[in-house]
Amino acid sequence: MRSAPRHSTDETHASAPLPVVVPLPRRPVAAATQRAMSGLVLFAALWWLHEAHAFVVPLVFAAVLALVLAPPLDRLHRRGLPDAIGAALLLVGLLAALGGAGWLVLRALPPWAGDADAVARLVHPLHGALAALLPARIAETRIDAELTRQVEALRAMLVESAPRVALQTVSTLVLLYFMLAGQRALVARAVAPLAARRRVEVLAILRDASRDSARFVGALALIYAGVGILTGIALAALGLPAAALWGVLAFGLSFVSYLGPAAMVAALLLAGSAHAGASVMALAPAAVFLTLHAIDSNFVSPAFVGRQLALSPVAVLAAVLLFGWLWGLAGALIAVPLLVAARALLRRRHHLRWLHDCITPASIRRR
Repeated sequence: MRSAPRHSTDETHASAPLPVVVPLPRRPVAAATQRAMSGLVLFAALWWLHEAHAFVVPLVFAAVLALVLAPPLDRLHRRGLPDAIGAALLLVGLLAALGGAGWLVLRALPPWAGDADAVARLVHPLHGALAALLPARIAETRIDAELTRQVEALRAMLVESAPRVALQTVSTLVLLYFMLAGQRALVARAVAPLAARRRVEVLAILRDASRDSARFVGALALIYAGVGILTGIALAALGLPAAALWGVLAFGLSFVSYLGPAAMVAALLLAGSAHAGASVMALAPAAVFLTLHAIDSNFVSPAFVGRQLALSPVAVLAAVLLFGWLWGLAGALIAVPLLVAARALLRRRHHLRWLHDCITPASIRRR
């Protein structure tokens, strides 16, 4: 009797069906945990930036100024000047501009800022409005005392913060000089470990960010200087005290988009009320600045800055609020230049293109 043929072990394994591996669905709990961790990391980073503002603000401010001043430094370099000498010349020019603005402010301050009682008397016409808002039992002498106390507190705060502001200003200027003088070597060392394609991409991003920031800030500086000069001349013609100071404030606050002009209008309303009393002329200083600001926002800035550098109003306001919360007035001043520089990065990164579209007006995206 013949026995049945035996199949080898290899043939048995070969004929057996392969197991089907079904991938497990991604657990929603893991995705939610990852998002929560990302949110915590972002919150921690914002908290650190807020708490370390004394260290971070000079670095970021100097980096933004270095981006803005890099194109003129390149032009000086092409004319044969070493970067160290070119950086020194640009720094001297910046110090001259800051010194001129400070001289105008100090020249306008002494007549009324040295005496708290004089400042309280300056706003005496506002007592009627204050008395209408306060209970009737509070006498006018109480209002005078409160105004004097608030002015004294403001002056004490300015005196207390002056050394810190001076130290941060000096640190920013020193950092700016070394960033400008050594930017070529610094950039070369930073991109050296990268692959050739990535190196070209990073250099292109830096070039675009520097070009856009310089064009944006330079155009706005010239425009806002004109707004400040015209504001000072108009307020002097109206007889408002310290017209030069108001012109400097109009120039500086115009860089803080939306919030700066709003604060300027509120201050001019108070100053006009204190100067002209309860009359129509009390509105004249604020009306003059509002007219100049409207002409700038609707006609001058779009023509000189260009549509390609335009930013979404929502993105600008969000940036000013965020960086103003992080670093105060310094953060509000550099919020928009940081947004312009960041857009150069977002424009060249396809996976971040949606962020670029968020900060760019829809009218420009459709072009």
